Amino acid sequence: VARASDPLATFYNPAGLAGQPTRLTLQANISTQGTCFTRVKANNDTSLGDGATGGTGPGNAGGTYPQVCQSGNWFPDPQLAFTYRLTDRIGLGIAILGPSAVGNVSWPEFINGGTPSPQRYMLLSSSVVLLTPTIGIGWEPIDNLRIGASFIFGTAPSIDFATSSPSQNINGVVVSDPSGSGDLRAELKAHDYFIPGFTLGSIWSPTPSLDVAAWYKYMSPINATGDVTTAAGYFTQRVAGGDTSKVVYGSTKEPACFTPAPGTNPPPLCGGGNVASIKVPLPMEAKLGVRYHMARSGVEVTPHLRDPMSQDVFDVEANLTWANDSAFDYIQIRFPGTP
Repeated sequence: VARASDPLATFYNPAGLAGQPTRLTLQANISTQGTCFTRVKANNDTSLGDGATGGTGPGNAGGTYPQVCQSGNWFPDPQLAFTYRLTDRIGLGIAILGPSAVGNVSWPEFINGGTPSPQRYMLLSSSVVLLTPTIGIGWEPIDNLRIGASFIFGTAPSIDFATSSPSQNINGVVVSDPSGSGDLRAELKAHDYFIPGFTLGSIWSPTPSLDVAAWYKYMSPINATGDVTTAAGYFTQRVAGGDTSKVVYGSTKEPACFTPAPGTNPPPLCGGGNVASIKVPLPMEAKLGVRYHMARSGVEVTPHLRDPMSQDVFDVEANLTWANDSAFDYIQIRFPGTP
């Protein structure tokens, strides 16, 4: 945040665009994530044959289920950015990048040769494509003080979550057993093509060897639309499919719409889809940075040009980050109130 000396400053601190040479950056971060989970069986759960061990009550209540681990695939995060030196004091930047995170996560659906996985009620898989194309400008209004701002054209063309839950009869009785015969598998597919946001930044150089910087980022929540596809009896291989735009009759793998009898005019049961609304918070962030750098001797300093790669021998930077992660409390999914 205090160095901000390449085109990625468009996103990470647009104040660094001021005084930056015209240049192009193409790079990638490669992320991986490994997570394992051990579910504890509730003390009042007396079901049998679900793989739990070590409990003290009936059905190993209070014991633990076998540990499950997600797949730890490598995930690329490409970054492309361009800076144009408009004047000695003004720089423009364009960047296309995404969050440095693992976008695809997959957990097992079955363990031990066919037992439904113990984490299935939390998550089976998730896949998210999120890009943040950004355009920014940096300006040096007075010597040694740079300020900047950028606008983020965020987009999430693909959001995909899969999970499981016990089904519930119309009288409120939950249908569930260790075999998973009463479970529903649900997969949410949605998209949000425009997620606006912005960043603000500043860099102050009180001495030739010291930079003090600040940066702030805000993005509106993802407000996506899509559909949920459900499968009943999925974990016992007796699959009946359905989604939020179609009504299913019979245990078939392919969804089917209800066709009203000739001469009748019932309410339509087959819609066009895209009726689920999903809201995902994106926490705001703020940073403070302090950078010390030693100038390279014998290098001619061009007024207002800021290029640490050629001008400095080395630098050391310390940053303090505040991220409002508590805003990410839940993912909200809503459906129309009408049948």
